[in-house]
Amino acid sequence: MKTAYVSFVSLMLFLFVLPSLAQNAVDETEPGFFVLNQYKIPFAKLPDMHAYQDSIFTPILDEFVDEGKLLNWGLLTHAWGDEWNYNWFFITEDHRSFLDFWDEFFERVDERFPGWQEDVFPLIDEHKDNMYNISIMR
Repeated sequence: MKTAYVSFVSLMLFLFVLPSLAQNAVDETEPGFFVLNQYKIPFAKLPDMHAYQDSIFTPILDEFVDEGKLLNWGLLTHAWGDEWNYNWFFITEDHRSFLDFWDEFFERVDERFPGWQEDVFPLIDEHKDNMYNISIMR
């Protein structure tokens, strides 16, 4: 049952989220690289995670978009469904671009918010990453 639900969520992501992102892209944009960071966060801790998202992560992620180092990013959340309830996604030109962005992202976060891990990591029960080459994006 859980596998069917995860498959359904993945299908919905690819059918609805990626096409809507593509509508905002320039027609000449080549398919790129899509990363999904998934987290299990207890429901009672979600408000704290959202506060850290708003104060720490969102402004820095937006800088990367403005600088062209990140094509797009977003956050998928839910309070009902499977346990993977807090999910960042990132779109870059390719795998190498993602790795470069990711390293610099954490350099900026560490520089501006020393010790942030001590507050954020206890909110997370589990984490996993999925990385995909985008084959078709319209």
